[in-house]
Amino acid sequence: MAVNRAGTEQTTRSWTRVLSYSLVKLGLALVSTMATAAPALKQVAVELDSGESITLEEGHIDVPENRADENARTISIGFRRVPALAGTQGAPTFLLAGGPGSSYNQQLEDGGYLQEDKARLIRLFQPHGDVIIVDLRGGYLSTPHAECTGPRQKWRVIKTQAQFLDLWQASAAACREKLLDEGFDLDGYTVLEAAADVLAVADALGYDQLGLFGISFGSHWAITLARVAPTRISHMIISGVEGLDETVDDPIATTAALERIAGSARGAWNGAHGFDNPLQAATGLIETPPRERPVSRGLTPYELGTSLRGGLDYSLTKRRHMTDWPAEYAKLLKGAFFMTQARRLLISWNIGKGWGPAALGTFDCTSWISDARAERLRQGQQPFASDLATYEAYCRGWQITPLPAWFREPFQSPVRALFIHGNWDTATPIENAYAAFPNFPNASLTVVERGSHAAFHEALVADPQLAIAIGEWLEGGTAPPATITLPVPEFARATVGIPRERR
Repeated sequence: MAVNRAGTEQTTRSWTRVLSYSLVKLGLALVSTMATAAPALKQVAVELDSGESITLEEGHIDVPENRADENARTISIGFRRVPALAGTQGAPTFLLAGGPGSSYNQQLEDGGYLQEDKARLIRLFQPHGDVIIVDLRGGYLSTPHAECTGPRQKWRVIKTQAQFLDLWQASAAACREKLLDEGFDLDGYTVLEAAADVLAVADALGYDQLGLFGISFGSHWAITLARVAPTRISHMIISGVEGLDETVDDPIATTAALERIAGSARGAWNGAHGFDNPLQAATGLIETPPRERPVSRGLTPYELGTSLRGGLDYSLTKRRHMTDWPAEYAKLLKGAFFMTQARRLLISWNIGKGWGPAALGTFDCTSWISDARAERLRQGQQPFASDLATYEAYCRGWQITPLPAWFREPFQSPVRALFIHGNWDTATPIENAYAAFPNFPNASLTVVERGSHAAFHEALVADPQLAIAIGEWLEGGTAPPATITLPVPEFARATVGIPRERR
């Protein structure tokens, strides 16, 4: 079946085929096609790096893999619950992980700063109600596991975009065939089905009302619930917003965030490679023919551009990684072997393997974007800030039909919502929040100045008053401040490419 890039009403055997647009407009709750029995819960203790221990109740429920198919097999949705503090009467908050393909349950076990972030969320919401951590269907506590193996393993030297896109499409096709051979019904792996799973868990635990928290794809998941089942949602807090038509980010908006960061890093960059800031240097060198470049000789424009993009994805996703960005970028522009040619080989070896690529294909390719957005993104291409071509190649390999057009259209939800978004977010630029915000008349927006994709946690750490303000908001009080300003990171000084006398 060919991929429908138009995003029209054409669907396959997805659950949304039997959910009419009129029912969604009326805000009727999603209903599972099979009864959800009260799950048996077992206690699980997770030891934190801090020495503390968190005790959670772990359970599973069975749901149809594809709610449109009367003969669908059942799959298991795994979750863990942290009971509310004694005397608390508020609605529970469901934590929805990003990715798609991340697991907050796994991160809570693995330690490090991601564990610290999850523990912080539990401490934030537990005084106001139970905290439920749900795993997306197909991943970690939810079974069966959807795992990709990628194409046949071999070293590939990728020098052009065409080679890279061919590999992405081949990896998607290989994963699709593997999952089909294992009996997966890929029509069941959509954010609408995942939304129904959350409601099924809530029903099994006896919750009529529930709150939502999500970052990145977790916000996409939460917004879906707030759209199709608004009467069930008591509150929603989202960050790193990915609206229902923002599966692929706007490269112009991403570049605007990069420019804000690069401007602050100007002093540490100190004129390296003859440019004013790291972004200007990267853009200038990509646009320079290889033979005329003073640095990065031997690299094709695509090799240089994708290496630089990889540096952005890692270095700028969180403020904790930003400090070394100018120094490391200067080395990359100089042509450091490991960060250029070797990286091409590592990408070709590891591409399309694991649960993350499976979730990326099934959930992101079904959510997709509208025709109008796709056309606008093509017209707004930037040197290395667009994922559109990669997504299109990957989705062609998956051969998955997107959700119908109504899913991405503007709507009005009465859910009480709080948006907290960083204006240095290069993964989901703040323009995503501005686009989704009008759908929620009862929402408030807090802009975290100099906040990255992890702005929610960065703001909580930098301003202890924010947790108090969120707690008051959860109890029906006013929203946190409209702006929270974080300090400029102490960027490491770039030296590679600067004349010796200026060092």
